[in-house]
Amino acid sequence: MTTESLHELVGQIAGFDAAVDWWLMLIAAEVVGVDERVMRILLRSDSSAAKVSKIKQLIEGAGAPQAAVFEPLTRVSKLKDRRDEAVHAYYVEGVEGEYTRHRIRSAPVTVNRVDLEELRDDYQQLVGRSRAAAGDAAEFQRDCFEVLAAYRLQQSGRIDALQEASETGELVLTLFGQGRFEVGVVEASDPRDDLSQPQATARIQLRNGRVDLTLADGREVSGGDTGWRDVLEQVRTVTPSARRRYWRRTNDLEQYVSDEREWWPPAGLDERLTSESAVDLMARWQRERQAFLSTGLDVRDPGVV
Repeated sequence: MTTESLHELVGQIAGFDAAVDWWLMLIAAEVVGVDERVMRILLRSDSSAAKVSKIKQLIEGAGAPQAAVFEPLTRVSKLKDRRDEAVHAYYVEGVEGEYTRHRIRSAPVTVNRVDLEELRDDYQQLVGRSRAAAGDAAEFQRDCFEVLAAYRLQQSGRIDALQEASETGELVLTLFGQGRFEVGVVEASDPRDDLSQPQATARIQLRNGRVDLTLADGREVSGGDTGWRDVLEQVRTVTPSARRRYWRRTNDLEQYVSDEREWWPPAGLDERLTSESAVDLMARWQRERQAFLSTGLDVRDPGVV
C-alpha cells in the first residue's frame, strides 16, 4: 500500500464526513420548514454532535415523523469519533499494509487498510441515509420546481412571447405579484383596481441570470441565478486533472461542486494539512474560480449580452 493510496482513503473519509455535516443542516431546515440558507447561518458554527442534538429537539418539538430521521442521526456521533481518530493523526508505514497511527496525547496504534475502508464505507452509507432522511428536498426539489415553472409557462401560452422578447438577450417584465406578469413595461389597466397595479419591473440578463428589480416604491434590488454551469473546461486551464466542476450563484450564495480528492495533502507528518497548505488550497480554488468567472457567468457582472 502506498502513501498516496493511504492519504486518498483518509481524504475520502473526511469528504464523506463533510457531506454528512451538510446533510444534517438540510435535515434541520426540512424539519423546521425554513430556507437552507437560514439554517446554515444558525448552525454553521455547531459541531456535528451539536447539530444532532438540536435536530432531535426540533423533531420532538415539531411532532415530525422520527423513525426515518433518528436512525442516521444515532450513527453520527459514533462515526465522528472514529473519523477524528483517522483524520487527526499521522501514519508511519509498517509491513504488509499495516500502519502505525500516531495522535497527540494517545498511544500509537496499529491500523490497516481494511480498518480505514470500513470507516469510509460506513460514512458513505450514512451519507445515503442522511440524504434519504432529508428527502433530497433542498437540491432535487429545486430542479423539479424549475421544470414545473417551465411547464406552467408553456401551459399558459407564454413561452412564445418570452422567446420572442429574449432575442435581444434581455427580458423586461412588469410584475403584478402572485405569479402574474406581462412582457415589457405595462401601465395599470385600471388605476382604481389594486390588482392591476404593477408591483415591480424587472430586467433579466439571460446570459448570466442577473435580475434587476425596481419595486413600486422606487427601491432597487439586484441579484439573480446563474443556474448550474458546467465549468470543467475553464477550470482545466488551471487544474488539468479536474474531472468534475459545477458552479452556481443565487444572489450572494455560491455553490461549487468538485472532485477535490487530488487536493488532499499526503498523510505524512511533514506534509499534513497546515495553515500554510490550507492557504494553498484556498489559492487554488480562487484560481479555478477566476478561470470561469472571467467568462462573464457571475450574476453581479452583466457581461456582454
